[in-house]
Amino acid sequence: KILDAIAERYPGLAPTVELRPSRAALLEGVKALAQVFEYNNYLLSARLEPSERGFQLSAIAPATVWSQQVLSLRGDLANDFEAKAIAAYLRRCAVDASYT
Repeated sequence: KILDAIAERYPGLAPTVELRPSRAALLEGVKALAQVFEYNNYLLSARLEPSERGFQLSAIAPATVWSQQVLSLRGDLANDFEAKAIAAYLRRCAVDASYT
């Protein structure tokens, strides 16, 4: 639902979902989603770097960092909406992904 809301509210910014996109297209889609969260002051910035298994996105100063830590300690459901939106995008592109 998060990804659908982003696509509806930001049609010019939301990434295009395509099955099995190229690596470059996939990275552009992830960057586009991170920018939506930046524009809304949900995080200060995001860093996207290649890794052995694909890429790594680091959220810099997310607005929910404190609550994410507390919820993690309590074992409650995480409020990591940026990660959930990107994971949904990757699933729709038929790309296996995980995040921590």
